[in-house]
Amino acid sequence: LITGGMPEAVCDWIVHHDITRIDKIHKQILQSYTIDFAEYVPKNDISKLTLIWDAIPRQLAKKNRRFIFSHVKNGAREKDLRGALQWLIDADLVHKVERIDKPVLPLAAHANTSYFKLYFADVGLLRTHAGLPAEALLTRTPYTAEIRGALTEHYVLTELVARDVSPVCFWRSDNRAEVDFVVQQGVSVLPLEVKAAENTRSKSLARYQELYSPELAVKVSLADLRYSRSERGSLLSIPLFLVWML
Repeated sequence: LITGGMPEAVCDWIVHHDITRIDKIHKQILQSYTIDFAEYVPKNDISKLTLIWDAIPRQLAKKNRRFIFSHVKNGAREKDLRGALQWLIDADLVHKVERIDKPVLPLAAHANTSYFKLYFADVGLLRTHAGLPAEALLTRTPYTAEIRGALTEHYVLTELVARDVSPVCFWRSDNRAEVDFVVQQGVSVLPLEVKAAENTRSKSLARYQELYSPELAVKVSLADLRYSRSERGSLLSIPLFLVWML
């Protein structure tokens, strides 16, 4: 969550174990992206792209992490920003996770393309770009609860993407129940809920199980590995560091 997965940052951490060095590397990488924007992006889209890029950490830090174009800048419209956003997606600098209302295959065909969340390609870069010091992830304070939740969710997404899991969507019901990620596995749909602490209670995941009876549901948190069965189905709880095994 602190170093992210950029090779230079990871290698430097292994050698020096100095978080201040990691932050400097992240800032250099982010600066290089800004230079790339000026070099490769059409001039008319540079300012739009920068606005979107800077808005992603702010919008992820909110309780409802949905990306809203009008919040990028007062008066901003989707049709004006759509091209710049697509450039970021095509360049693999951001990941777009779209909403589904029910788990119907194929997920991509039933996703709501206008209701989505945006994530950076690297969780460490997001932390640094958001201006969040590493200490904020090492202390339990209510002031950082939302951003810690967003970073943990972000980390899980990058692990899924690294393992070529596609598409990755999220589920939201009309009554505001929401499961962080829903993925297609063969002819099954796997709901995956992410928690940034050891408390793994999730009313939203329970609601999803109640409605759709999935063969398996997954919780990812700081709690220990557990497996249980109930009338709702099987539930696998895994610690964050084992997400790569999922």
